[in-house]
Amino acid sequence: MITHRPLPGFVQIDAASDAKYRAFLINACAPNARALMKAALDETPSPLGRLRSIKFFGERELTTILYRTGEVIGECERFCPGLCDWLTTTGYANEPSMIKAFAAWAEQPVDLREIVPATRRVQ
Repeated sequence: MITHRPLPGFVQIDAASDAKYRAFLINACAPNARALMKAALDETPSPLGRLRSIKFFGERELTTILYRTGEVIGECERFCPGLCDWLTTTGYANEPSMIKAFAAWAEQPVDLREIVPATRRVQ
C-alpha cells in the first residue's frame, strides 16, 4: 500500500488502495453516519489531528468515544483488512470529523455480513 515517502512526513498511498478503503467506508457505514463519513473523507487530514480532536471533544470524551467505536472499527478491519493502517497512515484516524462519523456509526451499528457477502469481501 505505501509505495514510498517522497518528503519527510508525507506518505504516498496508491490510488487503488485509497479508493478501496474510501468506497468501503461509504458503502458499509450505518445510514445515520453516511453524510458524516462523506464529509470526513472530503477533508484533508491535518498532522495536528489528534490535538484538534482533544481540543474539540476534550480528552475524557475522546477516550469514551474511541472506546465506543472500537467494536465498529474492529469489525471493519475484519471485513476490509488494512483499513486501520490506512486510517492511521492517512491521518484520518485522528481527525475530529472521522471520529464523529465513527461515533454516529457506533450508535446504530450495522451487520457488515449483510453488506459485504463472504464471496465479495474486500481483499
